[in-house]
Amino acid sequence: MPNTPLIIWLFTDGKPGHEKQSQGLIQGLRSYTMLRVETIALHGSLFQRLRQSQATCTSLSKNSTPHLLIGAGHTTHLPLIRARQKHGGHSVVLMKPSLPSRCFDFALIPKHDQPKTRPFIIPTEGALAPAKISSKQADKGIILIGGPDKRNIWDNDNAWRQIKSICSAQKEFHWQLSTSRRTPEDFIDSGEKISNLEIIDWRGTPPNWLVDQLAEASYCWVSQDSVSMLYEALSAQCAVGVIELRRKKGEDKISRNLERLVAEKYLTPFSDWDQKKPLPPGKLKLAEHLRCAKIILDRIDWV
Repeated sequence: MPNTPLIIWLFTDGKPGHEKQSQGLIQGLRSYTMLRVETIALHGSLFQRLRQSQATCTSLSKNSTPHLLIGAGHTTHLPLIRARQKHGGHSVVLMKPSLPSRCFDFALIPKHDQPKTRPFIIPTEGALAPAKISSKQADKGIILIGGPDKRNIWDNDNAWRQIKSICSAQKEFHWQLSTSRRTPEDFIDSGEKISNLEIIDWRGTPPNWLVDQLAEASYCWVSQDSVSMLYEALSAQCAVGVIELRRKKGEDKISRNLERLVAEKYLTPFSDWDQKKPLPPGKLKLAEHLRCAKIILDRIDWV
């Protein structure tokens, strides 16, 4: 590992989902080398964001210049590009950018967005997120519940029927069910009490609760709508199952991607699961934060 730290300027927009993506890449980079991360917080209008970025970057440049400039979220793109033009370094954008991808040195774009084949585009299996791998508890399982979205028809009774079957099939397991921002207010009350199921309200969990719990859980069931949580569970190397929802008419890139993950044995849908056996582990281990970090480090000259 080099003695000189890799200097990162991290552009943030305050959105938790975008923060997770950036932290996932930073975690991957930190696995290979020392880092010094400087955060450039952005908010308000485009003019305000550009002014904030300019002021912070000018101050930071008095001590050092960046090796990497990282941003997730459309509002970070233009400030990041302007900072790279003035202060140098390699620009990295997470998710499909609103500006042309060629405006950045690296664009990490999920496969379901069908990115073009370009040297600077790194296709990813889902969005990056922090991952923690620790000793798995054989009798610990997590159930992650999303909520209504534009692709699926949400039905409390349908979800609870599957949850009850999961808990009943493995009575010796301790299951934790966590809701999320999209979960309907009446979801918890619509279910019955299950002896080996603990209900966790997402509003009462600390920031790293999910990462820590997934690190210890051997099994994780995720509702079909929650694509980002499916990838977080896969990255934590859990055996991952899908609580199925009725899909709205028509197919889209997200549903096709889910079908691909099932076909490639990453995931097990509830309807395909043999309830006499534990949820089978995925045949492929996901570590996109490490893979993408290594690609970037191998391509830049910074030591």
